[in-house]
Amino acid sequence: MTSPLFDRTASWMAYVSAAVALAYSLSFGYYVREGDRWAQYTSSGLLMAGGIIGLPVLVAIYLRVRHADEGFAIVALVVALAAALGSVLHGAHDIAVFVHPDKVTTAADYPNFTDPRGFSTFALFGLGMIVLAGMSHAAALPKPIALVGALTGLLAIIVYIGRVTVLDPKRWWVAIAAIGAGVVGVPLWNVLVGRALRPAHAMAVAQPKAPAARNASISVVS
Repeated sequence: MTSPLFDRTASWMAYVSAAVALAYSLSFGYYVREGDRWAQYTSSGLLMAGGIIGLPVLVAIYLRVRHADEGFAIVALVVALAAALGSVLHGAHDIAVFVHPDKVTTAADYPNFTDPRGFSTFALFGLGMIVLAGMSHAAALPKPIALVGALTGLLAIIVYIGRVTVLDPKRWWVAIAAIGAGVVGVPLWNVLVGRALRPAHAMAVAQPKAPAARNASISVVS
């Protein structure tokens, strides 16, 4: 059982994660198009921040879906945490390279050592989202959470496939998947989750059960 304070914190962190995810997608897209240095630093910093800020949200979702199937819930949490950690390391690696580009001896397009072609950022993240979506549906969380999570996870995996195969983030189908996941899917999912994690919302969901229990006790007494 979690405290109202943790639920409130996780809810606010979900809203912050939505803003960070949107800012990351926009700044990274601008960097890919224009190549400006500020966008390069900004997108990497936001990638690091997003992985850390999202940790309470992932734990809060796990605590709600574990009652449906604790085994799958643990798998979903482990995959999601691995994706978050991979994203943090990816951003940290990029910033370390940007600060001292003269010390880098590998080619500019060489895969990131900590997260090659976005394996954690896109592939593991997408897989974790799909599993969490299934668990959210089983745990009777609001249906849009499961739907948006599944679609976002699928789009993220498509982005990873594009990054591994065509290597060009500007390719039309990779760009569409990236926009769908980063600009729309992840921010929307976090907003929906943030709303569902609010203590008031959780109480409203559980409250209708009280009258039925009270009526049952009255009938037994009478």
